[in-house]
Order: sequence, then C-alpha cells, then structure tokens
Amino acid sequence: MNLDQLLNANEQNSEDPGVVEKLTPAESLAFRKERQLKLKKEKYLSIDQIPQEQLEDVIDADASYAQWLRVVLLRTLLNTSALNNLKSSYTFCSAKLYGFMGFRNFEEYSKKRDLTELRADLLLILSVWECELGAGSRFPKNLTRNLEVLGEMANLTPTELEVLGLTILIHSEAILLECTDLIGESVSAFSVAKIYAPMLGVKSAQLESVFDEHSTLSRTGLISLDHRGEGNIRSRVDLITWTFAKRAVMYQHNARDLIKAYVRPVNDGDLQMVDFDHIKERAQAVKAYLQDVVEQGKSGVNILIYGRPGTGKTEFSKLMSKELGCELMEVAATNVAGNPVTPMRRLRSYRAAQSLFQKGSTVILFDECEEVLTGRSRPLADDEATMAQKSWINLTLESNALPAIWVANSIDSFDQAYIRRFDMCFEMPNPDEAQRRNMLTKMCGEVLGQQIIGDIAKNKNTSPALVVKTAQVVKALADNKTVAERNELALMLVNDKLQAQGATQVQTFDSGSLGLGFKPDMVNSTVNIQNLLDGVAQTREARICAWGPPGTGKTAFGKWMADQLGIAHMVLKASDLLGSHVGETEQKIAGAFAAAKHQKALLQFDEVDTFLIARTNAKQSWEISMVNEMLTQMECFKGVFIASTNLFDNLDEAALRRFDISLKFDFMKQEQAWEMFIATCETLQLPIGGVEVKSRFHELRNLTPGDFEQLGRQSRFLKLQSANDALEVLGKAVGVKKSCHSRQIGFLAAA
Repeated sequence: MNLDQLLNANEQNSEDPGVVEKLTPAESLAFRKERQLKLKKEKYLSIDQIPQEQLEDVIDADASYAQWLRVVLLRTLLNTSALNNLKSSYTFCSAKLYGFMGFRNFEEYSKKRDLTELRADLLLILSVWECELGAGSRFPKNLTRNLEVLGEMANLTPTELEVLGLTILIHSEAILLECTDLIGESVSAFSVAKIYAPMLGVKSAQLESVFDEHSTLSRTGLISLDHRGEGNIRSRVDLITWTFAKRAVMYQHNARDLIKAYVRPVNDGDLQMVDFDHIKERAQAVKAYLQDVVEQGKSGVNILIYGRPGTGKTEFSKLMSKELGCELMEVAATNVAGNPVTPMRRLRSYRAAQSLFQKGSTVILFDECEEVLTGRSRPLADDEATMAQKSWINLTLESNALPAIWVANSIDSFDQAYIRRFDMCFEMPNPDEAQRRNMLTKMCGEVLGQQIIGDIAKNKNTSPALVVKTAQVVKALADNKTVAERNELALMLVNDKLQAQGATQVQTFDSGSLGLGFKPDMVNSTVNIQNLLDGVAQTREARICAWGPPGTGKTAFGKWMADQLGIAHMVLKASDLLGSHVGETEQKIAGAFAAAKHQKALLQFDEVDTFLIARTNAKQSWEISMVNEMLTQMECFKGVFIASTNLFDNLDEAALRRFDISLKFDFMKQEQAWEMFIATCETLQLPIGGVEVKSRFHELRNLTPGDFEQLGRQSRFLKLQSANDALEVLGKAVGVKKSCHSRQIGFLAAA
C-alpha cells in the first residue's frame, strides 16, 4: 500500500482505528506525518506516480528505475550541501528536476518555508518512498547487463558495481547531473565516499575501501579519483574515457563493444618467423619465455622492444601472440573518433585491460609507450587527471597479471628505473638486405621484376612497413600495367616515402653499367685478395683498412667479400653517420656497429678518414671524442669491418695499429687494364682493330676499374663506334685525375 492509498483509506474510515493498527510501525509513522503534510501542502506537492512524459526524459522509461532515481535525487538533496542551493536555483533544468520529484510549484512552495521546514517535509516523503521501493539499486536495463559483464570480467563486488553504476549515471543521466551540480564546486576526493553513501543508501565506511587506490575497482582504471583541489562531483570521480558512460547505458552486443574505445583486439599480422631471421635468437628467446609465462601463469612480466619506425616491432608482437595461441589486445593511442588519448588515460586503459582479460589467454600490447615511460614531466590540462607518479608506474610494471609487450621508437628519454623492470629489452633492427629481398619477393614477386626488387632491397632504409604498404598499392594498381610500369610505380612509392622520411632514396640499377662486377684478378693490391678471403672465411673476424685512389675498387671489394662470405654488406658513408648535435655522431657510430653485430653483417665505413682524423690535427673536442668512440667500437667488434679511404695519410696513428691489415688498392697494372679494356669493348660491341690500338692503350697510365664503369655509362649517349673512341674517353678520364700526374697519349696531347 503506497502513501496515497493510505491517505484515501484513512479518509474513508476516519473513525475506524483498525486501519492504522494494520500498518507496520514505519508505515504508521509515515502515515500520520504525511496525512498532516497532504492536508496542509497538497496545493504545492504531488506524490502521485511519475507521468509518462517525465519517464521518457530519463535513460530508461521503466517505472521502477524512475522511482529509484527519485529516491537517489531526494537522498542527494537531503544529505549534501545541495539543499542549500535548492531554493536559489530556478532554471529550465532545475524546473524539470523539481517536476520529476513531484513539486507542482516549487518556487512558491519554497518561498514560504525555511530550510528546516523544507527538509522535514522532504524527509517524510523520502521515508515513504524508501518503504515503497525497498532495498537495492534499480539501474537501467542496459546498464545492469553491462555491469554484470564487467563485474564478471574484473571480479568486482556488488558494492563496487553499485559505485561504478552510480558514477556512470552521474556522467550520463541529465536529471541526476542537474541534482549533483547543486552540491557545488567544493567537493574533494576525500568527501566522495560521504556523498556516494547516502545516494546508495549505505554507510560511508562501506565505500571507503571501494575508493581506495588498491581496491579492485580502482585497479581496473574504470574510475579514478582526482585529488587535485576541489570541483564538482563529476570532476572528482572520473571514468576511464569520455565516452564510456554513454556506451555503458546503451545496448552492447558484447563486452568488446563496451571497451573498444580504450583497448582493442589486434588482427593477425602478415609476417612469419622466417621474416625475423635477422633476430632469430631473440625471437626464439621471447617466444620460449612467454610460453613459460603463459603456462605457469606468472605475473609482472614485461618485454620492451624499441627501434626505428617501420622495422616490424608491432608485427613481431602480433606474431608472438599468434605463435603462443593467445589473443593480443592493444591499448589504444586514439579514441573511436581518432583523437589522441592522453598518457594518463592510456595507463588507466592498460590497467583496465589487465583486470578485464585475466580469464583468457591474453597478451597486452602497449604501442608508442614513450609518452608514458619518459622521465620528463608534462604540463597538465585542466581536465586531465594527475600524471602518474614514478612509484605508481613502477608498481604497474611489477604487478601486471597478464604479460605485456611495450613498443617504442626510441628509449633515449626513458627513466632508467623503468628499463630495469623489464624482463627482456632489445632493439628491433631493420632486416638485412637478404631479408628485405625475401620479403619483397614474397609480397611483390608476382607483379614486380627481380631487378627492381633487388634495387629496393639494397637500400638499408627499406623497412618492413614500407614493403607492406608498397605491396598493397602496387597490387591494387597492377591491372592493365606492364611489368616496367609496375616497377616504376613501386620505385616512385618507395622513394617518395624515403624522401618524406629524410632517408637516402633507392638507387636503381644503372643500365649503362658494364656489369662486370668485382674481379680479384683485376685489382692491383698489396695482398692477394683471394688468400685474404680464405683467411677471413675461417676466422669470421677481421679489421681491414682499404685505401688508395678513387675508383680502385675499395667499396666493391667490401661487397664482393660479403657476398663470398654469405653475409649482408652494410656500407655507410660519412653523411650517414655525422650528427648535428654533440654526441650524436658517437651514438650513430655505436649504433652502426651494434646493428652489424645483430645482423651478422660485414660493416664498411666509406670515407673513414672523417672519423679517424689524426687527433693531433683536431681543432674541436668533439672531434677527439668521435675518434675515441670509433677506436673503441673497432676494438670491441666481433665481425668483419672494412674502413675505406682515399686519404690514408690523414688517419690517426692509433687507428692504424688497430687494423689487422692495411690493404692498398692501387692503379691497375697494364696487363690488368688491357684485359678489362678487351672485355669492355666486347660488352659494348666495339671492334678493336689492329695492333695500333694496343700500342696507344699502353701509353695510358693510372687506370682504375671505376674508369671502365664510367666508360660504360658514357657509351649510352656518346655513340662510340670503335675501340679508338673508347680510348679517347679513357684518356680524358685519366687526364682530369688530381691524384696523379698522368701522361697523356700522343694523339690526345696533340688535340
């Protein structure tokens, strides 16, 4: 029997005391007080059922939810400072609030009563409503369903679910929003439990533990308290994302739809274990370790992978989870609308993922983690929760229930305390040339020619991401295009991307080159090249200084030796290693040696005199530091290192002692040069003629293999007709050399 029924029954049986005797003590007390209230104030206050038009204004038009919401509203007004602002707030929204609560003319009603009378009236109404409603919350149907799912996933208690549900409504239910705004801007994080307790009809002591930072609900990151100063209740109790409240009160097909704004499943990648042969040992170690972690259920396991963008860090994470038979869930860096998520919210998303997916075989991926693991402080936005303190992040790295893979492009600014807490930490290098060629062949072999694939693979800046994107575009546009057109398209796409990244572009195979390759018997060196190769093949370690005039084959020698040893050839020039900031060059030098070690590549520095300048001639302190770093790396390197230079006399004496062998490449001997000349004329289909050609040729001096390659390139537009024409080109090439005083042959001198 509700209050109106009691009053009507009393009016009809005013002389019959049995009606009141049939009531419970609480009902009897409420009856007597409300009878007086109805008789005196019926003009202003209606306690009838909520009209349908008002039901349609709330999230769920269900009558039981609306009745419970009225109870929450009245509890809020009577137990907080909202009552102080009740009489002074007359707006459109507050009018809807008063109407929903049953006031016919609240403004006139409140003017004739002080707060004491007003509170007494409302307390009487609250007691009746609570008797009618009974204990417990009446959340909207969709919210109830979503709370049940979240509670099961995160093992939340009933009290924690009620706190979460009320917080969601405070952020989404317009009438409750208006009511809590009456509390004012003086709410602190410490008073939240005291405000929530009467709203939910419980003691504040029951909620103190729920809002504790170590509670299950707090650890999920679904809600968090902002301890900075004071504000309204919504600003003190924050939800994991701005849109979470809106999604939580809507129907969701599954829990993934509810949480997709902050953690999302990652699709399987396109790469396989063979694509990571350049880090084979590390890949096997990571897989074996994570396999043990998953099987044993170990906690606090974190792996950090860093390296240049596009090297395959995220693809590697996808592959590891696939190999383990686990689902990979990524902490989103952007929300559903594509806007960036703040670092603090990403950390809370990470903690939520750790709590919500414990019941399955899951690995968490935290990509682009630089923004949360650097030691630098950040300015705080007005609406952003406090940035996590160092101890809080340390605890996050030590207590995670699910294994996590953290991915970064650089760890230069990382706090060392964070790095120490990772179980494994390694740099993801770019695949070597052989790996890049295999990837291109697998993805583009059907639409691109092998020559262009080889040219692209030779560029050390060609990353797996670049290969994947190029393959997607070329395949999409391959129809109705010739192989040559597809090759040009691929080259354009790759070079455009490399240019945008400020990297060296792909150098295509020169159709004018003779293609004779490096031939040891065509090189005039101080050591037998073939014997040297045989020795290096045994030791797999060597530090070689290759020096001599330009074009004598120093760089080609490095490529030939790498091919013979079956390893990648990593050749770097001064422009690849020199940095614009103090210490940057040293870092790049160290990085080059480390990369060569990881890839087991032959490392060659061209123009090495730039880095091994005699320290007695150094004018700046950084020049000495650069030389010292170079010497240290050379001495520690366990592999094949070739330093090539045209300026041998400029090298530091200490550097010369660190080389196992000093190999001079000199101008070709006459018999070598003549043999190459014959091969060149045959390749260019030039008639050699009589003995006078050989006689004239022997007057040329200081020829190099590079001169013959230049002859091949020039033949494309000079339209050479005979060996004499080729001699003229070689003579001019020798004549402009500054590194020697060459003697021109007679017919050129007379010209």
